[in-house]
Amino acid sequence: MHNDETGIVTRSGGRRLRWLAAAVAVPLFGVVAAFGTVEHVPEPIPVRIVIEPLALSATPVGDSGTIIYVQEDRFRRSDTLATLIERLGADEDEAATLLRSSRAARPFRLLLPGTTVKAKVDDTGRLRSLWFLSDRDTILSVDRLGESFGSFEQQARWRAK
Repeated sequence: MHNDETGIVTRSGGRRLRWLAAAVAVPLFGVVAAFGTVEHVPEPIPVRIVIEPLALSATPVGDSGTIIYVQEDRFRRSDTLATLIERLGADEDEAATLLRSSRAARPFRLLLPGTTVKAKVDDTGRLRSLWFLSDRDTILSVDRLGESFGSFEQQARWRAK
């Protein structure tokens, strides 16, 4: 069964194929020609290296000669406020002083396991400040006020990067 005569399907399929090839090729050649004609080259940006000495002023933190360390740790399920404060580098007496001030220790009842707590502790182990971000988007902090502590709450400010 050999048939040399081309059928209707073959003839119309060939025409469609040619039209499809032309429809794809013409825009493609136009894009290539458009990129081929662009001759604008931006001028290089001049670069200068400037070296200037910066005068840094000595700004004491806390008492003169006192070094302040900022520690960070997460509140764990089995933690008490005393164990957390000790793990942050403060003396155990500091935890007792804070706990005696029930008003200052009150914000720490809101601590949930996994919450990051930060502390400022000086080189003698004295707790200067303790703070964390609550689930209400406020920063709850306890700061040293002489020989006792005071608690503070402020709305957290977010910076876009």
